[in-house]
Amino acid sequence: LMAPVVAFAHGMMTPVMSWGDSDMYKERNSPHFLGRYFPPEQPDRFFKQATLKPEYATVYLDPRFRLPLYPMALGDCVVATHQWGFPSRKFCDQWKVVRLTELLYGVPPLEHVSTGTMDAWLSDFAPYYKVFSPLHRTVAGKAVTDFRCLTPDRMVQQTTFDSVARVTVNYGAAAWQDLAPLSAKIDYLKDGRQVRYTVN
Repeated sequence: LMAPVVAFAHGMMTPVMSWGDSDMYKERNSPHFLGRYFPPEQPDRFFKQATLKPEYATVYLDPRFRLPLYPMALGDCVVATHQWGFPSRKFCDQWKVVRLTELLYGVPPLEHVSTGTMDAWLSDFAPYYKVFSPLHRTVAGKAVTDFRCLTPDRMVQQTTFDSVARVTVNYGAAAWQDLAPLSAKIDYLKDGRQVRYTVN
């Protein structure tokens, strides 16, 4: 119904979580506190990293329990991304999983940048951009035509975008075949190129 008029859907990859959880939204001394909407030049809510409670990490981000249903249904017409308050690196204990899932699902990262964070942000993001940008140029507007879990524990997964690219991700702590831990392999199906990326 909405696909003809919506260009992107924020919150499909990382949604708003548990408004009622005081550790996340009220208790400023909690490691899970998401931050205040202050100071105005760099609000904590967008720039402060927090740890995600295990029960939320399991439900929302754990690759063993995720399926790319939204990218499969609407990936060829709507760009999905994270909810604006949960940028890619918001959760210091989960950002590596988030990075790999962005590649696996072809979902653009969400980053908040300020003059105070530019240097650190660029050193982290620049290597990722070199891998993600050409991938997204290739797969944006393409349907996810295949999704597979390649290991029984579901820690190695693979998506195919139409007939243009195949992305294989190893979320595990051990190598799988020739794929290092916490890494992705991108096969461009038209010209046979292969690109690899490991989250550091």
